[in-house]
Amino acid sequence: MDDDFFAVSDAAVAHAGSTKPGDVADCLGIMVYDLTGTITALATRYSYFPVIGLNFKLKGMWRDYAFWHEIGHVVKGHSPVFTGSGQPLDPSK
Repeated sequence: MDDDFFAVSDAAVAHAGSTKPGDVADCLGIMVYDLTGTITALATRYSYFPVIGLNFKLKGMWRDYAFWHEIGHVVKGHSPVFTGSGQPLDPSK
């Protein structure tokens, strides 16, 4: 991680007025859902909406760690964009 990640995270916390990742995600308009299976966590976009998935088996600090990690991907713009069909979204259309 770099210092910029922490600066962006601190700004998101200040904007949300909370240090809870769920509150920050809600304030940033990030949809959060439970994952099943073997994927631990993911960050993506559905059309133009940021989405984070967290495995339902994650608990406590492990869930928080994964949650913050994925929020970092969203706020840093590292999330791929997909349409409902699973195909990459062509922003020129």
